[in-house]
Amino acid sequence: MRTVKEILKNTFGLIGFNIKPILLFAIFYFVIMFYIPILFDKLTLFLFKLIHGGIYMGNGNALDILTMPAMWPGLIFSLIVTAGILMFQVGAIAYAINESKKKNKVKCSQMMKAGIKVFKKIFIPRNWLILLYAVIILPLTGAIKIGCASIKVCVPEFIEDFAYANGTLKYLYPLALLLLFLLAIRWIFSIVAFSLEDKTYRQSCKESVKLNKKRVLKTIGMIFVGGVVFIALDVVISALLALAVSLVSLLIEGSGLSVLGSRWLNSFINLSSLLYSIFVPILNIGLLTVMFFKWRQKNDVEDPIPDRDIKPFKVKGKLVFIVCFIVAVALSTFAVKDYISCYLHKSEKPVVCAHRGESYSVPENTMLAFKTSVKKKADWVEMDVHKTIDGKIIVSHDDYIERVSGKQIYVHESKYDYLRKLDVGSWFDEKYSYVRFSNLDEALKYLKSTGRHVQIETKPVEGNYPDGTPINKDFEEKIIQIIKDNHMEDKVVIISQNEDSLKRVKKIDKNIKTANCMVVAWGDIGDISWADYCSIEAENVTPAIIANMHKAKKKCFVWAVNDANRIQYLVDCGVDGIVTDNVVMVRKQLKKIDYTPGIDKFIRMMAR
Repeated sequence: MRTVKEILKNTFGLIGFNIKPILLFAIFYFVIMFYIPILFDKLTLFLFKLIHGGIYMGNGNALDILTMPAMWPGLIFSLIVTAGILMFQVGAIAYAINESKKKNKVKCSQMMKAGIKVFKKIFIPRNWLILLYAVIILPLTGAIKIGCASIKVCVPEFIEDFAYANGTLKYLYPLALLLLFLLAIRWIFSIVAFSLEDKTYRQSCKESVKLNKKRVLKTIGMIFVGGVVFIALDVVISALLALAVSLVSLLIEGSGLSVLGSRWLNSFINLSSLLYSIFVPILNIGLLTVMFFKWRQKNDVEDPIPDRDIKPFKVKGKLVFIVCFIVAVALSTFAVKDYISCYLHKSEKPVVCAHRGESYSVPENTMLAFKTSVKKKADWVEMDVHKTIDGKIIVSHDDYIERVSGKQIYVHESKYDYLRKLDVGSWFDEKYSYVRFSNLDEALKYLKSTGRHVQIETKPVEGNYPDGTPINKDFEEKIIQIIKDNHMEDKVVIISQNEDSLKRVKKIDKNIKTANCMVVAWGDIGDISWADYCSIEAENVTPAIIANMHKAKKKCFVWAVNDANRIQYLVDCGVDGIVTDNVVMVRKQLKKIDYTPGIDKFIRMMAR
């Protein structure tokens, strides 16, 4: 406990010793971290169009693009820049903490120069292991946050759902994450050693392993305690501001200023969240640096941290830097004006689409799921379809249906009458043992009677039957005919992750609405000619993607959103529809969130 107190005290004390330059650096870093990812994205898209000739990267072409030798230098450069942006901050803060330890005052310009030195080291090929650690392992495991919200890596929610729904994977997936987390902890001090010492990244990793020898649990515990303390500070500050909101509202109630006063104070609360997101990485880097010094002391490490003779800017240099910085910000603002415009417009309330029907409380993709989604006031209903061997269109998420039926069979090899007899509800709960597969026709007839819009996801199976007949023969034709028979052309959108399936739909009938269901989404996706809508996996959503779709006068849905904390950001981005397993949760959250534009919206999005 004494060590914990000492480390936390030193963390706050050493940051406080040089708080002014650290605050200035934080402001500078926040500004560049707002612009650089957007500008870098635009530059990357320009080079992508130049090299590949395409306008976007999605499900159908992602693998081909990523395996093109001509794209490899760009991919490596992207990783280097991303790692460099992270390590620029680590290098600057670690330098300031080290100088504070020596009782030396520093300038913001010295911190920037120290960060640039670390940034340059990353371009040396022998240090490229840091790309894997800083850009993938550390953000993915969430061991500790050292970067701002613009740089993050996470496993898409649908992959997690898939892993936890499968027998072997539900054990292997968390085990893999645990192993990555332990690796992240073993190497946790490598970023500090790399920033402060004249070592390669491999040497820095070896030093981190030595410092953590027989001390992994202490390191984890210290990081956890630090995180709790930092969160507690944010909670206390937010609570005080919330109290101020309540008091001021009571004082000015009925004066005509209550709404305005509450609005301004709520803006301060949002600002506190933004400041928290900016300063937590700084506090974490400070914590790691102090722990690095402490663990070195306990290991009796004799080699000293080398002195860095970094000169601050002179008056002339400061003026040149300030002028260049202002010009760069002005030009960057002009270059990303389309992106920034999203902060100026009020967000519209998105429609709610029930994913596989109401799949949170009842068995998915069944008539019960569709009826329950209507009762829970879903605006849209999404379903998946497959074709049986005798040409019937059945509603099922999977072609291989062991997960929901317990039978090791495929829809495309089975007859419709046999499939209709299977119990597809007991897997969810024994009380639903009466639930059976539904077909597309009966599902559309019911949903038409309720006035609901429908997304039909096609999942064509590639290959041929033994007689040479394509498994997908007339698949899209049959779906379109059922839509027309039910006169639902104006209520249905056919979606698919298979781009060829959507192209076939448009070839059959160009008036049928289609939506590209994208696991990977980047570039000018609004210019895709054979898609009238887009449905994007939630982790890929950015204001730029939505703005691109709206510029093309197309709508964008996002799937599958089951985390209430993510909804505010998605609404701020401007999504038109939210696809979810839990309709009630999303509806409740949409009533609570803020739709106002301007500074509040900007602060909220930056805080994320």
